[in-house]
Amino acid sequence: MENTILRRLVLLVAFGAMLTFVPETHDQVNRAAAHTPDGFISEIVVGSILRPMDLAFAPDGRVFIATLTGDVRIIKDEVLLPTPFTTVQQVNSTGERGLLGIALDPGFDSNGYVYLFFTYENNASDTSGPKTGRLIRITADGDVAVPDSESVILGSEVGSASQPSCEDFPAGTDCIPADSLSHTGGALRFAPDGKLLLATGDAAWNLQNADELRERSQDLDSLAGKLLRINPDGTAPLDNPFYTGDPSAIRSKVWSYGLRQPFRMGIDPVTGLPFIGEVGSRYWEEINVGGAGLNFGWPCYEGFAQHPTQFTLLYCQFFYATQEITAEPIYAYNRSPGAAVIGGTFSQTTSYPDEFQNAYFFGDWIRQTIYTLKTDENGNLLPESGHEFLTIPSPPVAFATGADGEVYYLAWPRQTSSFGELRHIAFTDTDQSPVAQAAVSPNGGLAPLMVQFNSEGSYDPEGGALTFSWDFDDGTDSDAEHPAHTFDQNGVYDVVLTVTDEATLIDNVVLTVVVGNELPEATISTPSPQAAYQAWDIIAFSGYGVDPEDGVIGEAAMQWTIILHHCEPVSGNCHSHSFIETAGPGGSLVFPDQGAEVYYLELRLTVVDSAGLSDTDVVFISRDSDGDGLLDYEEILTFGTNPNEADTDGDGIGDAVELLIGSDPTLADSDGDGIDDDVDNCRLDSNAAQKDHDSDQLGAACDPDDSVPDFDGDGCIDGAELGLDPRKGGFRDPTNPWDFYDVLGPGAALPVDQIIDLPNDILGVIQHFSPSGAAPYDVQFDRGPRIGPNPWNMSAPDGVIDLPNDLLGVILQFSHDCR
Repeated sequence: MENTILRRLVLLVAFGAMLTFVPETHDQVNRAAAHTPDGFISEIVVGSILRPMDLAFAPDGRVFIATLTGDVRIIKDEVLLPTPFTTVQQVNSTGERGLLGIALDPGFDSNGYVYLFFTYENNASDTSGPKTGRLIRITADGDVAVPDSESVILGSEVGSASQPSCEDFPAGTDCIPADSLSHTGGALRFAPDGKLLLATGDAAWNLQNADELRERSQDLDSLAGKLLRINPDGTAPLDNPFYTGDPSAIRSKVWSYGLRQPFRMGIDPVTGLPFIGEVGSRYWEEINVGGAGLNFGWPCYEGFAQHPTQFTLLYCQFFYATQEITAEPIYAYNRSPGAAVIGGTFSQTTSYPDEFQNAYFFGDWIRQTIYTLKTDENGNLLPESGHEFLTIPSPPVAFATGADGEVYYLAWPRQTSSFGELRHIAFTDTDQSPVAQAAVSPNGGLAPLMVQFNSEGSYDPEGGALTFSWDFDDGTDSDAEHPAHTFDQNGVYDVVLTVTDEATLIDNVVLTVVVGNELPEATISTPSPQAAYQAWDIIAFSGYGVDPEDGVIGEAAMQWTIILHHCEPVSGNCHSHSFIETAGPGGSLVFPDQGAEVYYLELRLTVVDSAGLSDTDVVFISRDSDGDGLLDYEEILTFGTNPNEADTDGDGIGDAVELLIGSDPTLADSDGDGIDDDVDNCRLDSNAAQKDHDSDQLGAACDPDDSVPDFDGDGCIDGAELGLDPRKGGFRDPTNPWDFYDVLGPGAALPVDQIIDLPNDILGVIQHFSPSGAAPYDVQFDRGPRIGPNPWNMSAPDGVIDLPNDLLGVILQFSHDCR
């Protein structure tokens, strides 16, 4: 789900100012301490759902799943049916668009009506351009839709290639704006009174005329930025607050307005009011309660106050002078260092403890957290309400109350997978099985093939310790948490990870490794990774893939993903979300305008060969905000500092970077070696123009070999000092032509299946390794031929040593090329 997550991070200085805008009476804005009650778990109901976006429960317990690209799937008796219920045509799923919302008619048992909200593709040759939205109704016949039963409820005007935007039509046209790649809303639910509620976004994210388009949220004759309340046939109810006498008029259908990105909502079964998750721009994530005629103030308000940057807009100045907002969030939390609220649902079960009966469960996509709120019979937030309820393994995209009254949600980690899952928040007094998760790299290649396995993400719902067991499908196994393994023979291996909790309950997962087929290679040809870009630059991207067995990879097997990274300006902490996904040999994108925020794009090309093996190439697309010659992403990833940092001394290195490497940001560094001019030296002799070619902080004039770094001057090049600090000197043995170093310390145990990585400057092979039970326990690197027949002796220069699973010993010494 990237929608809601094209978020902006808060500059800490600006956030400090924002705190002064919040009235002290709104105590609920401060997030309460984490509160994960015993007995609650998040369990998988069905996995491997392709791009799930929203869900709706039928009275008989079936779950209807709307997927991003247009398929509607049904889960029946906890099984995902193989045949889609229907496939919606003309869906644009670029960015955060797509099939976004689904709802079943209150009379579904008798009429079979299914309502769907999606972004309409009105020009397939420009999938990133302005679009429109549409709400349709389809009739069900069992587990499939009745053919040709589609009828349009809202959005009869969808535009065309020549008129793609609602702005191309007169005010009051039945046209739902979707001009931008985000902020199209999508929340769709029925109220207890049988009225259908649809929340739409301002559709103005990252557009050059965004300020103008955002104002549509305040325009009652536009369908942008609204909570719409309609009859199931699309007409306006007579009791709507702005009803004009014309049931087809746009403003007749408006119930609340002034919204930015109301992606999800849930209905309070007691009051019948919608609790809307409103994604903020810079400062606050909000839960808003919709009501007749309410104005939430966007784009001139965010949270409880005037927007700190948009208040200067002429429109907002007029707004402040002539009117007031009529609604504030019932709950809000600060979005630093990144957040994307996902509106939730109310529990309606007695199986939960009292504290969580009739509670509102909602989530945050970026933080992968579920929260709870509790209100009284009048809809007022109860004191101390607003808990972090549960940290979850995968980010939520939608919530719904099941036929059993318990809470279910869809989770989809869009950045790492095309597949999501339906999960259930269950309460139980019995121990639950653990959850196994695994990864492997690489997943293919020629024998002998060494691969690294990883069990990260495996967990026990009760928080207990896990044990791990790997079956490599070649007659060997391992009980390491993250083992490495070498497959000596060609073949297809189904590797099984089994995790066991303290109650001896188990779960397993299977990974496939293809040995005997080489990996393909992906290459991004353009753009250049060293180029600096500015907002609104049009950037062409292209690439290709080659496979040793298949030859040139076909266009259909080339997948592009563009990820937008937002970063904290001081800490350098980043969160990310997919921006565009497309297939083929290339395309173009517009570098987004995120103002003064810290951000960059990651362009990924993945190619897949006929055996299912893949390779990915990556290029970062970035600005150089401070003009210091370092692209923003380089400063973020290398130094973890602010690329907007000032460069006081004008030496081309940002102040924060200089502080990080021990330089004075007020003093120039003429030779760019990271040492300020006034202290640049060959040990003691100042030489500000002296270059340090090997970056060991010794100038060339006093460095015996300025191409080989030896900072501590012990005669051993820095890279050869394995396990030691090259700046502190090494241990020397004058009686031996080889230098010996203690790796783990005398008596320290070496874990089984340990890998030792040999640096580039070490030459030689393993001369000897003694398995457990024999002495001495040592590994030596020697330039001569390997000694003895032991299969673990050989290692190529600049290779790795993989100690077999059956060896357990202590490395006392090793030698390297440093005489």
